[in-house]
Amino acid sequence: MAKQNTSGLRQQFLEIIGGIEPKDLEYFHGKTADQLIEAAEKFYKKTKTPKTITAFTGCIDAYNEFIIKQTGLPGKFDGAEGKAMKSIIIYLKQVSHDKTDEGIINSFKHILVLHDRWDPFHKNQLKLQQINSNLINIINAIKNGTNKNKYEQSKYRTDQPNSTQPANI
Repeated sequence: MAKQNTSGLRQQFLEIIGGIEPKDLEYFHGKTADQLIEAAEKFYKKTKTPKTITAFTGCIDAYNEFIIKQTGLPGKFDGAEGKAMKSIIIYLKQVSHDKTDEGIINSFKHILVLHDRWDPFHKNQLKLQQINSNLINIINAIKNGTNKNKYEQSKYRTDQPNSTQPANI
């Protein structure tokens, strides 16, 4: 009968149950599978705290999803991008009705979801630094429409419905 590699089995077990030390494995000797699962769940609940999502991490996740959707590539983050995100969060906390982390995340997601309402120039400004510096203009375009459409409508004659000539002013 071949001897089993107990250190390999222990390592697999540790990976499955999430960090019980080898000294703790003695407790599990002779237990049924159900008892092992129950003990592992109790241990896991004691040692693992639920991960809270901050406004920063939630907004970064939303931004990364947005960038992947727009470009097919993940976002590139550095210190300047992190600083820009913090600045966006501070501004959104000032102007949002819901000032909780969840409210800030939802506000930022809303801005990204409405990307098609951004001015054409801002649609190509995808870096967080660029979004931060143009945030007021982006929000304005979302709320009030783009200025280009208003300009295009007013520069053509209104007295001739099919005219494509600029009006003489």
